[in-house]
Amino acid sequence: MTKKLFLLIYLFFSSVSFSQQVKIDSLKQIIKYASSDTVKLTAYYHLINCYQTNDINLAEKYLDTLFNKAETKMLYKYVLTGYAQRGTIEFRKANPKMAIEFWKKGLAHPQINNFPIQKGNLFHNISVGYKIFKNTDSVISYLHKSIDLNIQEKNDIGLVANYYSISDYYSTITENDSAVKYLNKLMDVAIKKNDQIAIARAYILLANISRRELDHKDAIKQFQKALSIYKEREPHNLIMQRGLLFEISRSMMNSRNYEEAIPILKNIETQFDAKLFDKDFWRDFNVNLLTCYIETSDHQTARRIYQKLILEDNNISEFWFWNTLSRYEIWASQISTRTYERLLSAEKLTVKNNENEKIQTIKYTLASYFYKKRNFEKAYLLLKESHDLDQGIRSQETSIINLAQKRKFNEVLKEKENLTLKKKNAEQQLAVQKATNLNQRYGFIALTAFLGIFGVFYYSKNRRRKLRDEHIINIAQAKQKEHEKIGADLHSTKAKDLEKIASNLEQKGEAEIASKVREVKDSIRLLSHELFQIPFSQQEFDDQIINLLFEYNNESLKISHQGIHTIPWPQVDDTIKRNLYLIISEAISNVKNHSKAPTANVKFHKKNKNIDVTITDNGIGFTEEDLKNGHGIGNMRMRVNEIKGSIRFDAVKNMGSEIGIFITAF
Repeated sequence: MTKKLFLLIYLFFSSVSFSQQVKIDSLKQIIKYASSDTVKLTAYYHLINCYQTNDINLAEKYLDTLFNKAETKMLYKYVLTGYAQRGTIEFRKANPKMAIEFWKKGLAHPQINNFPIQKGNLFHNISVGYKIFKNTDSVISYLHKSIDLNIQEKNDIGLVANYYSISDYYSTITENDSAVKYLNKLMDVAIKKNDQIAIARAYILLANISRRELDHKDAIKQFQKALSIYKEREPHNLIMQRGLLFEISRSMMNSRNYEEAIPILKNIETQFDAKLFDKDFWRDFNVNLLTCYIETSDHQTARRIYQKLILEDNNISEFWFWNTLSRYEIWASQISTRTYERLLSAEKLTVKNNENEKIQTIKYTLASYFYKKRNFEKAYLLLKESHDLDQGIRSQETSIINLAQKRKFNEVLKEKENLTLKKKNAEQQLAVQKATNLNQRYGFIALTAFLGIFGVFYYSKNRRRKLRDEHIINIAQAKQKEHEKIGADLHSTKAKDLEKIASNLEQKGEAEIASKVREVKDSIRLLSHELFQIPFSQQEFDDQIINLLFEYNNESLKISHQGIHTIPWPQVDDTIKRNLYLIISEAISNVKNHSKAPTANVKFHKKNKNIDVTITDNGIGFTEEDLKNGHGIGNMRMRVNEIKGSIRFDAVKNMGSEIGIFITAF
């Protein structure tokens, strides 16, 4: 009884404690006292999450324990969770390629289809990995796979994470319309499940999009909505509240409302403990405050903040920090050679990076510097350059704002037109429906009489046909089972036996005979593929192709692939996929056995309704006689004809060959 009481206490602290160490200690006690394997494995999972941020080595140690216990007890949900966490640890260690491999191993697990939520999480993780490589097609593809699974399983928590990730990614690549589209979907799900924090995160992302479009008023509005949610739902999260207030003040400064920004910044200074102000935030905060006081001509307060900032480390090279200090020094007549050198260095940096807004600011500050030095000619030239740059920036801002307003106006106009068209269509459909109802009644009476007479005749005929079809299907199914049995035996037993024979022959110095035995083995493997039905419903087609290429990959032949994830394979008919699989298998087998090529590549490309597949190698090529007499080439032509496609063979002696396959698939 005492042990159960302590276990409940530890469970409580591990769930609600804000202290990381208290959580860790509580989880360790749960592992020690819990009798349920599921409870222990859940505790290991949370313990690994705690250690991931501060002690990767300990996280890996506990992850190995979780793997061993989950596999021993055959708790596959936690095995799959282990793959997900292993990938996350590698990602934190800056090994994104290795992380993706672990996540894909999880997707290849035999039990993965029994755990759709874990499968959806792995899809989501892989998309995060591909962001590092800026592989937009793969990021979007895997996110959509995760979204489809979570919709199917009605997993709202996963959907919220998916919609946020895809919105954030579209925002990163400046496809703001797509970002807003998925943010609206996120809002719908979050409102349904009353997930206020998810709604707040959506408001923050919307604010950043508005700020990028120079709609600072809307950005302030969205940040304020997010702030009110965090104050109500997470009053202890002071860093988030501080950050949101700072973003509101920044948006006010961007719109040149410096007087409104000052009270917000002062509120941050008085409301939050100084411990929350790290070095970078402290500097940014005071730079913004100094800028506001300079712009509002509060000289006394500006001088006090300047004296505080000048004590900062002189090695800091942050642009706005030194520019703001230089502006104050010029305004307060404290200019020096150091001020001028600092501004010249900042100008070189901004010119190199082609940052027009910063260049304009520096030129204006330099003009002020030379004005104070009474070099009016130099000051005038710099001021003119600053003015010209400012006009260009404002013109660009105006065009962006006009474009955004025009887009919004067109959307409203299009929506009104759609409503009008829908109304007209509804009226026309009602009139047509009334006109056809009478005809339908008479037609129904006549049709009923005809069907009654025809039904008796059809029933007897259909009964005989059904019995005959069932007999044919039973025979076909028996043949298919026998084919699959033979194919499985050829693939798993005979092919392995032939590989052993080839290895023995190689050891005895019979390399040529061993090569011929391996050719026979590859032919048997192709035959087994033809006899055995490829289970496209159990594994994604692109993964099956990758596995096929991996089987042929070895030290003497390196096979790569391109564009396989850009094809929407679920929309392609299974007959086409099966024949395409066997054609590629036959082609790669020929490359391996006859081309003497060190490398080969399989490239996929979708063009309108067609799929083009190009298989290239850098081997010895082939001759016209090979094309006429080759049994494998004849098989490829037969399979392409079966799916109404076309195939092209090109080769240059001792320079390689290329096979092009063209299929209408959509």
